[in-house]
Amino acid sequence: MKRDVPLKAKWALAACMAGISVSAALNRVGMAAGLHPIWLNVLRMGFSVVLLAPFFLHRKGSLRAIAALPAKERLLTILSGLMLAIHFAAWSASLSLADSFVAVTIWSTFSLMTVIGSALVLHERTPAPALLGIIIATIGVGVCAIGASGSQLTGVVLALSAAVSQAIYTLCGRVVRRRLDTLPYTVVVYGIAFVGLLLCALTFRIPTDGITWQGGGVALLLALVCTLGGHSLQNYALKYYKAPTVSTAMLT
Repeated sequence: MKRDVPLKAKWALAACMAGISVSAALNRVGMAAGLHPIWLNVLRMGFSVVLLAPFFLHRKGSLRAIAALPAKERLLTILSGLMLAIHFAAWSASLSLADSFVAVTIWSTFSLMTVIGSALVLHERTPAPALLGIIIATIGVGVCAIGASGSQLTGVVLALSAAVSQAIYTLCGRVVRRRLDTLPYTVVVYGIAFVGLLLCALTFRIPTDGITWQGGGVALLLALVCTLGGHSLQNYALKYYKAPTVSTAMLT
């Protein structure tokens, strides 16, 4: 962690932790309302893009900043959006098949994955005490997964997929955020995730029966609380904190 981290970055990280903490509960409520996990996240990302669009269009230079990105950062931004789409789809689906505690615990392994990826790719070190804490938490994953079978086992695999995609998404953000501000980065990433999820829903002809006012309301809450109040603030914090630090905070 940098010593000169501004106070607003610390508040952003704290708010990110709070916003993401209610994700599992809201996802379950949305699916209980009849929404398929994919459509739930299509609506979630659609609402997120619509809510951010006025600020994006009003801020001068956002489009130029995106256009000025080097090829490497452009590819990482696209990869980040695709990983976010996979994360949301796998995460919601895992909650529909596995116990919430098991799914959340399996998902939490993304923190250790981020540490490893950060060390290998970004050459960022994690303090030994923090690494030890992450390893201990990850060992608990194996305990939670013991006895899983059938649909429960599928839920575990999906939760693990959500963890892998979350780790890649976080690492991509750490690199791109060095050059690109939070707003243009998140709008592009959320837009790519929205298109990816929508194409998935249409390609596999996923039923739209659950798209009701109740389901839409839950999706809007997910967009406001977990996406804008969670993932967007995570992306902001990535400019000031190492990826392992942010991922560990989210694990908390």
